[in-house]
Amino acid sequence: MKRSVLVIVVLFMAGLVSYPQTCDLVKRGKGKAVIVVARKDNKTGDTEKAASEIQYFIKKMSGVELPLVKEGTPLPEGRSVHIYVGNTDAAKREGVTIPEGFNPEIRPEIYEEEGYVLKSKGQHVFVGGNGDGPFHGNLYAAYALLEKLGCRWYFPGEWGEVIPEKKSVSLPELDIHSKPDFPLRNIWLGSWFNFRWDAPEREEYKVWAMRVGFSGPHAKPGDMYGGVGSGDGTMGRVLPPAEYAESHPEFYAVGVDGSRYITKETHPGHAALCLSNDEMVAEFIKNLKEEVAGKRPRTGCITETGIGFGPPDGQHSSCHCEKCKALSQNFYFPRYINLPLISEEINAFRNKVAAEFPDRFMDYGSYNLTDMPPQGMGLSPNATVQITPISNCVIHPNNDPGCWRRQEFVKVMKHWRRLSDFLYLYDYNPGMLGSQFEPERDVANFAINAKIYKDIGLVGFVREGRATMMSTWISYYTSAKLMWDVDSHVEGLKKDFYNTFFGEEAGPHIQAWWDACEVQLLKSTAHVHESWLVNHLYTAEFSRSIHKHVEKARKAKMTAQQRERFHAFELIAGNFENVTQMEEAVKNLNYREAIACADRMIAARNELSDISIFLVPKGGQTHRGRIFTLGRKLHYEKLLARTDGTEGDLVAPVPMETKFKRDRFNVGVTSEWYLPGLDDNKWGTENTFYTWDQQDEPEDSAGHDYDGYGWYRFTIDLPDEFTGRSIHFTGEALNEAWVWVNGEYIGHKPHTIWWMSQNDFEMDVTKAIWPGKNTIAIRIWNDAEIGGVMNRGIFWSPRDQ
Repeated sequence: MKRSVLVIVVLFMAGLVSYPQTCDLVKRGKGKAVIVVARKDNKTGDTEKAASEIQYFIKKMSGVELPLVKEGTPLPEGRSVHIYVGNTDAAKREGVTIPEGFNPEIRPEIYEEEGYVLKSKGQHVFVGGNGDGPFHGNLYAAYALLEKLGCRWYFPGEWGEVIPEKKSVSLPELDIHSKPDFPLRNIWLGSWFNFRWDAPEREEYKVWAMRVGFSGPHAKPGDMYGGVGSGDGTMGRVLPPAEYAESHPEFYAVGVDGSRYITKETHPGHAALCLSNDEMVAEFIKNLKEEVAGKRPRTGCITETGIGFGPPDGQHSSCHCEKCKALSQNFYFPRYINLPLISEEINAFRNKVAAEFPDRFMDYGSYNLTDMPPQGMGLSPNATVQITPISNCVIHPNNDPGCWRRQEFVKVMKHWRRLSDFLYLYDYNPGMLGSQFEPERDVANFAINAKIYKDIGLVGFVREGRATMMSTWISYYTSAKLMWDVDSHVEGLKKDFYNTFFGEEAGPHIQAWWDACEVQLLKSTAHVHESWLVNHLYTAEFSRSIHKHVEKARKAKMTAQQRERFHAFELIAGNFENVTQMEEAVKNLNYREAIACADRMIAARNELSDISIFLVPKGGQTHRGRIFTLGRKLHYEKLLARTDGTEGDLVAPVPMETKFKRDRFNVGVTSEWYLPGLDDNKWGTENTFYTWDQQDEPEDSAGHDYDGYGWYRFTIDLPDEFTGRSIHFTGEALNEAWVWVNGEYIGHKPHTIWWMSQNDFEMDVTKAIWPGKNTIAIRIWNDAEIGGVMNRGIFWSPRDQ
């Protein structure tokens, strides 16, 4: 025997070397363990639930149901392994400390008591966590134990779980003490895309959320940091127009034109308040106090721990009375919302309210016209700040030096954090607010962003989600892991997912497809949150180039269940290919093919919905106009009818490439850049299917795009056959446009925010157009970093003449 081996043997026999012990919970189909539940449940009431989940999933793995007994009652014979769940007497005897306790006093370190323990001592296994206050440590401990046994919950519902089947279930030696990096951890599901509030799947999602580590049993918790979310239009609930509009119209905001539009019938969510009115402030506080005392109907603005409220959504939350205008500091950030902000006015108002409720959190919403931190003022010490960056870029991570939007966002977060100890993030996942459910890159971005959020000092997340995991994919799963531990190895989580969910042969190919999409998106030099602004990257050519991964996965060895999951992926990949083909068809004015692509996309999604409603709800693609598929299809049907002889005939398309020049100093109109005889030989060119930001180099290394005026010039031929017929010009432009034909001014497209999908214009150009060549000039004004014409455009002649 070699000396080294001999030394180890001697040391082992002397008890100086030990090896990890395993506990056999089930051995060759026979149960070896008993689950022992603490005598007393915790305040959250999840001890027995945690024990039941351990029992349920071990049975699902092995077919063996382990007995579950209360501590202090006789244990069944022949059970050598004891799994103690909760804060048991056995844990105390063995010196295993289970986290407990909660101090509700408002202080910077509130909610830091959360955590759980997994500890094995011989054949005893201790599973427990803090169940006081809002915590659910026993459940987290139970699911962490089951993960050690190979259980995975990648998506909500049975379809999204992987539970290994085995005759023997063994547990390795455990010594884990875990607490989350963020107390508040949630992605809640909104009602977009036909996901009803009363859908039974919502309960299924809540169960799944606990299994992956989100905080609380509710999809949108109201028991931490005030937690009411400062919802849009909630201020009007405290002073409902039905009660106050006639008696106190002065409580409500004055519009730009000097009128108050308030009536008894005005919905409370649309009622902006006059923040300079002291009587309104007093009545607002009085009503809140009466609600706390149970003397007024519930508004949804108050929870047990906090109060929160927000102005109406959109751009109509400002008051324009003389006193309010005098209070305004007129900070104007055109790249964000195109109107002066009201951060100083509303935060001064909230400070007044907060002073009356010092024992409750005061939830501040940083959103829309309150997006930026207030200048020259602090916040009340009980202020929580919900930062809601609706206009942020969702393509690039926070550390991307070439994305000015993310860089500014980090600076804004740091400023808010200096004002409040309780800053949490309300962002969007999917990040593409308007999309065809193409793959997004939140998996990669959040892996970077989570550490930055921790360094800044965020207390957590209430991310607005949607039941559209066909585009977010495993982002909710990986986000949950990162919210608990920012050092979670996402590449390892991904490999584990692909290899277990699809099998070790198919998984790497499916991962390669998703990874390729993430890499492609990162090439964008534009900073956007709408998928129609990445169609220069998500092209038909690109989708064809990654189709090889689909084919390789299809040929791989899979179990029947894995092949069913692969079919869902096939549908997602097929939807993506049809999205890119639809864009290609529109670029070539092939509206008939674009309609066919849209039909195939809708059919694929309906089939995906039958697999899991969390991938996409059936009928969800009908939601909210042009930026989604049904709206696209209806638009293309309209364009087809105008060009195929049904309602009209195509005269000429806008050329794919036109002359283009930036008008940095706004001299184009006075210099008459619209005249037919203008020498434009030194002008550059632009592609008219894409915005100028999609094709031009950024202005600087931070990625700022050109904001200002830009001119397009081109010629079209009007065939003789259209002589005497009316001619219309239909196009799309961001954000504002003016049109000339042959030097004659035609009309103006009013300013609209680029991402609101209200970019169409139609003008009758009959008076200025003539047979033969015609010079068209389009002047664009862009003040929100995305500008130009897009999707080409058409000149057509109606047939109803």
